[in-house]
Amino acid sequence: RAEAKENYPAEFEKIMKDQTYHDVAGSENYEEIKRRAIRIFDEISKKNYNTAAIISHGGIISTYVREVLTEGKNIKLGDCAILEIVKEGNEFALNCLSRTEIH
Repeated sequence: RAEAKENYPAEFEKIMKDQTYHDVAGSENYEEIKRRAIRIFDEISKKNYNTAAIISHGGIISTYVREVLTEGKNIKLGDCAILEIVKEGNEFALNCLSRTEIH
């Protein structure tokens, strides 16, 4: 964050004001992120894994949680947040293990 703020102050400020619907040139818009997040999680969920670790920046994970798991509620992920998404049949449940708030 400190490096982004120092090297790209205007873009950093836009993102800090609205992390979901900012208009930073060269970055994905929200709909693109949403499609990518859902596609990736769907691909992983169709595999027969007993356990899978998904490591990503907060944008992808929070978008998936907001759009699919919490029906539109905002999720605030702290740095290095840990979430557990449990699949039971075709249903998913979310367990917030650390550094996470849902509003």
